[in-house]
Amino acid sequence: MTLDTGGEEEGLVCLSGTATVVADGPRFPVGRHGALCIPRGSLVEVRAGGSMDIAEFRAPVEGRYPLQHGPCAEVTADPGLHVRAGEPATSQEPRPSRRRRRGTA
Repeated sequence: MTLDTGGEEEGLVCLSGTATVVADGPRFPVGRHGALCIPRGSLVEVRAGGSMDIAEFRAPVEGRYPLQHGPCAEVTADPGLHVRAGEPATSQEPRPSRRRRRGTA
């Protein structure tokens, strides 16, 4: 499968199987739950390593941001990059409130 991202940033997530993604030259292996965020204006080729399912997401962007490769093992090893669905909210890092209360400076 060949894609041209045009003026949009492209996100690919491998749902099952394996693939090799070639984006503007470099090759990236992508396994189950691995992901790539590909800059706008890129030529992309997805080569399946057999049977696979891949999800594609696009969004228009003004700038051209660097390609990001996120193998599943690296993402899940870094608690700042993922959240475990279904866990109590207290087990996640709280974010400070930016709202001011009435009567405070």
